[in-house]
Amino acid sequence: MTIEAARTLLLYCFGINTGILCLWFVMLVIGKSWIYRLHSRIFGINEEELGRIHYAGMITYKMAIILFLFVPWLVLTITG
Repeated sequence: MTIEAARTLLLYCFGINTGILCLWFVMLVIGKSWIYRLHSRIFGINEEELGRIHYAGMITYKMAIILFLFVPWLVLTITG
């Protein structure tokens, strides 16, 4: 695999994962009451806990995207 192919692959993966993160956010904003009802029945958590859990999950996912996809792409772009 060439450096150009690796850069292209990382950029595509970055875009796809950022899209998934945006979809997660939109679904949470649009369907918050449905998501809360579903999770409260299954796990017995209140709405405040659900918000914290989703927020922490989104932050973790975002940091993983940056660390594993954006930073390597940036390094390959700068050096290559």
